[in-house]
Formats: sequence, structure tokens, C-alpha cells
Amino acid sequence: MTFMAQERECKLNKGVSAGNEGFSLLEVILSVAILAIVTVPLLSFFTDSMRRSAMTARHQNATLTAQEITEDLKSSPNLIQKNTAPDGSVSYGVPYLTDTLGYTVKEGGRFQTEDGTGELVLTKSLEQFDVKLTLSTQVSANETSRAMIYGVDDTTDVMLMEQDQLTEALVYFTAAAAAAGSAPSQEALKASLDRTLHICVDYDGSAYSVRAYYDYECTDPGLIGSADPHYISTDLANRKLSSLKNLYVLYDCMDVGAQDTVCFDLNGLPVTLSALDCFILCQKFPPDHDGGLFTPYTLTVKGAEDSVLRLHANIRSGDQVVKEDGNPFPLFPVAQSGTPVRMISVVVEVYEKDHMETEEPLAVIRTTKGE
Repeated sequence: MTFMAQERECKLNKGVSAGNEGFSLLEVILSVAILAIVTVPLLSFFTDSMRRSAMTARHQNATLTAQEITEDLKSSPNLIQKNTAPDGSVSYGVPYLTDTLGYTVKEGGRFQTEDGTGELVLTKSLEQFDVKLTLSTQVSANETSRAMIYGVDDTTDVMLMEQDQLTEALVYFTAAAAAAGSAPSQEALKASLDRTLHICVDYDGSAYSVRAYYDYECTDPGLIGSADPHYISTDLANRKLSSLKNLYVLYDCMDVGAQDTVCFDLNGLPVTLSALDCFILCQKFPPDHDGGLFTPYTLTVKGAEDSVLRLHANIRSGDQVVKEDGNPFPLFPVAQSGTPVRMISVVVEVYEKDHMETEEPLAVIRTTKGE
């Protein structure tokens, strides 16, 4: 090898050595530190996201379980049964709940033998949850007359009946609250909701289209963050008829707020229809305050004048139905039943399994059942 070739090879070897020196210890330490700074918040974000998703799913499952239990109870035989012994003594029991459904009566609660009033608490353990039922009756409720509906014609009348719309809204807002990092109780969510019943009637010259739905609005944005504060429910009814005479609205007043709004959207009604009869019948009024103080109830009617709407409502003394400007809306009478009905207040609470005594319920549904 010549001297010049040796010199050239030496320079090449120096270049290769200089390009493969690797990382120093300080560079490795800095890289690991930067990676840790970036990774820890990401891991925390994913952990929190998974936790919130699990919490949302848990609340939704609990709410659906409470809803299924509520529907089963409302469609079941009499929950409270009167038993008369051969010696004439009277007692009240809940055999359908204890013998058929497997609930256990907690100690301390009972129904009065004289009239069947009182309170009873029952519990049951499911595969994923524990359930508590609270049944209560009051003498005043048992003696209350109920609004009656006679002669409903399915070809000319539309029945708008509340079903599970409130439960749907609570499921939506519970999920929205969980996504926002909060976990308010069902009662706190209900207290934040304003509810409007929309009744839309359109006439195209040959047929009537009738649709009704609820618009629930959360008035406390701090509970649900940036989620849409409005929830539009499934329809109470969506029908088309060639002739329309009566609308019947059967609904429960929300436990809080003691007020509701019904908004009519009446389009193209023919002049031959002198007035549309609408029966707004509340099946459950707001409960009295602690101490028995009466809770007045207000129903606000929007979008319709008494010249085109004959409104029938079963309000109590002290309640009121008003127009949007606050003036009274003229009312027509509603037939009342003189037969006392036993009204049972039912509270369904769903808990985490084995945490009934130590934690708040995951879901609560309140309803009433007439027997």
C-alpha cells in the first residue's frame, strides 16, 4: 500500500469513528426525563377517562335496572293486600313482593291494621346491585277522588301518556355529568331540570298529525359542563287521524319545582273545528312540604288561546293554570270518580352491591301506583 493510500484510509477511519460516538449519559437521562414528563399526564388522562366511562356505564345500568323494576311494579297485581283472619282480625301484607319476587321486609316498618296506611321498606340482592323498595300510603291520598276519562274513541281521540321520558332524561344528564367529572345525585339533577311538554297539531287539509314530546332543560351548567343542556324525549304520541276531537294528556308532576309548561303548536286547523278539547290530567301532584304544608302547583299554557282550545284540567284548590302572560286560562270541568283509590308511593333505589348502608344510591326512581 502506498503512503497516499494509507493516509486516505486513516482519514476515512477517523470519519467513521466520529459519526458513531453514540449518546452520552447526560443525553440519555434528559431523554428519559422528558419522556416521563410527557407520559405521566397522558397516563393520568387515560386513567381518568376510563374511570369516568366506567362510572357512567355503572350509573346507566343502575338506572335501567331501577326503570325495569318500576315498570314491573306498576304493571303488577296489587302490591298491598288486605287479609281477614277467621276471627275477623285484619292485617295487610305484600305477598307479591315477598313470595313472588323474593324481597325481604326490613324490621320496623308496617302498615296500620285499621286502614292499611304506613310505610314498608323491602330489600333484594341482585347479581350486580342491591335494591331497596319503600312503599308508603297516606289516608288523604286514599280518600282522594281521581279524574276519570270516559268514551275514548281511538279514531278521533289521541291519548298522550307519560311513560319513561323522565328516566331517559336522567340517564342522559347523568352521563353528561360523569363526562364533566361530577356525580350529582338523582334528586340534584331533577331539581335542576325545567320541563316543557310540546303538543304539535298540524292539519294539511285532509288529515291531522299529532305529536307530543318533552323538552328537558338543565338550568345548572355547572353539573354537565359543555354538554347540550336540552334533552328531547321520545314521543308521548305520534299519530295521524282523518278527524280529531279530543286530546288526553296523562302525566306525573315532577317531585321538585311544582310547576310545568305545556306549549301548543297548532297549524292549519280548519274553521269547522270550533275548538279543540284538551284534557290535561295530572296523575301525581307534588308532595306536601315537611310538616304537611300544601305545595301549590302551576301549569303554564303557551301557544294557544281559549278561543281555539277548550282546556280541561284536574287541578286542586290552590293550584292554577295560567297563560304565558300570567292571566288565568279558562278551564272546563273534568269528571271525577267518587270511589276512593289507594295511592301507593313507591321509591326504587339501586345501590352498589353490599354498599346499601354505606353509600348513596346509584339511581332513584319515584312513582305512584293506584289500587
